[in-house]
Amino acid sequence: MTSTTQNSLQLAEAILNGNTVKALALVADLINKNEPPLRIVATLIGQFRTWLWVKLMVSEQERDPKAIATAAEVSNPKRIYFLTKEVQPFSLNQLILSLPVLLELEVSLKRGADALLTLQTKVIELCEICKAKDHSHLIKSGYR
Repeated sequence: MTSTTQNSLQLAEAILNGNTVKALALVADLINKNEPPLRIVATLIGQFRTWLWVKLMVSEQERDPKAIATAAEVSNPKRIYFLTKEVQPFSLNQLILSLPVLLELEVSLKRGADALLTLQTKVIELCEICKAKDHSHLIKSGYR
């Protein structure tokens, strides 16, 4: 795993934890290291998708790490324990709400939007989704 991929995974973790300051610093660092913005987004989408599958399977009462790993396309079932711990404090809805924002981010970048500005804006939106404990205001403000 390259250091920039590792930094992109740290970015995903900072977003999940709602740590906007750290997430924005990681975005700036990745862009300064010439990491392609679409590669950053691909890593974020992959990580959030994995978290979503793990949370979904656990919420459906699945307890078999191998079954969860298969659904989440995680090659090592032993990682499921750690992934489950990572997503435990978050609702399924928070993870679901993150996917359209990630899609908007990808589409904007593919349409030629300014990479740093677009990444910063969407990272802030994602952090707000992950920080929220009450999701009703997210739906009212368009995060659906």
